[in-house]
Amino acid sequence: MSEKLKNNLNVSDLFISKNFSKFLFFVNVFLVFMTFENIKCAPILLEKLNYNINGLPIYTINLNIPVKERYAELLTKYKKHIKALAFFSSLKPLGNVMSKFSEYAISTIGNQDPEWFEYVKAVSEYADITLSEAIMISITYDMACTTAIAQNTKTGEIIMGRNLDFGTYFINSHMNFEAHYYKDGKYLFKAIELAGFRGIINGTKSNKFSVSLNLRKKKSNFSFMNIYRVFRGYPTPNYYLYKVMLQAENFEEAVKLFSNNIISAPVYFAISGIQKNEGVIIERDYNKVDFIDQLDVDKGKWFLVICNTDSKIEEKKEDWRRKPAEERLEMIGEQNINYFNFFDNVMSLFPNNNIFTIYTTIQSAQSNGYFNTTAWMP
Repeated sequence: MSEKLKNNLNVSDLFISKNFSKFLFFVNVFLVFMTFENIKCAPILLEKLNYNINGLPIYTINLNIPVKERYAELLTKYKKHIKALAFFSSLKPLGNVMSKFSEYAISTIGNQDPEWFEYVKAVSEYADITLSEAIMISITYDMACTTAIAQNTKTGEIIMGRNLDFGTYFINSHMNFEAHYYKDGKYLFKAIELAGFRGIINGTKSNKFSVSLNLRKKKSNFSFMNIYRVFRGYPTPNYYLYKVMLQAENFEEAVKLFSNNIISAPVYFAISGIQKNEGVIIERDYNKVDFIDQLDVDKGKWFLVICNTDSKIEEKKEDWRRKPAEERLEMIGEQNINYFNFFDNVMSLFPNNNIFTIYTTIQSAQSNGYFNTTAWMP
């Protein structure tokens, strides 16, 4: 880990201050309200004031050891951040309710995947928060994002760009890490995760496929329903992404798994492979697929972009990042797209990179896997 990043992590001492946490809460509420109520304010409120960038710390995850031991180092490292997030969540009505019924959570979560629950218990222990607070953090699903897939029609390279935007930016921007997974001494895949959240946001399995997920906004996508479905035993989208990374051995298997399972919340799964036209965005509801958008380079469809609105719906003012990304990809061109102009001319520019953007990843499963993440630090 760089010295600069270590120094940045020391700001966590501020987050355990009750008054400062309340201040962050109202700042976030104000920014979200102004953004969604008056998009004309966006350039003033949301464009980054600085571009202080770093790489992410890397942790090796050994799947041959118990869950609690796998994550001991990183959960201890991020203890103050997790505690701050738990406090921040408790300021919201739903979070306050969740913090009151630990015993109920323990008794009803039994249908959930044992590995998921073991991780939640480890978060509770290492971060010194209640079990229900740890559950609330792990099922948080407020990920406003940009994911784009593009295939260079000259080289055949399929590239995925991924930005994570999060409302609690000032806390979450210090909780990201790059995880390298191993089993039986063999390297499996790499992914980006948030400490305290069980599951993967985006990742790459070399020479096989890359994946990313985005929050899908639907009228039925309300928090109580999502929490109820977690208690029923349905996996969160990011935990299911982790399970697919373990199971799938190629693009087709990944697409099939992402299409068929029942999950706890609506989501967009983006998957890219290594062959021509192996790029899809799956619009998932709780129990089924609503739509699959796929590359078709022979018909001029060499890129796909998804944020938080269905691709068939004209972009609303609440989701104003998709069209700029599409226009910039068009300007680059299907024979010129590469890792560097994807980052420089699309993913790192406003509005796709805004005040809530925590990191940007450019990734590809081809050529033994390209995976480069830039963390935008406050």
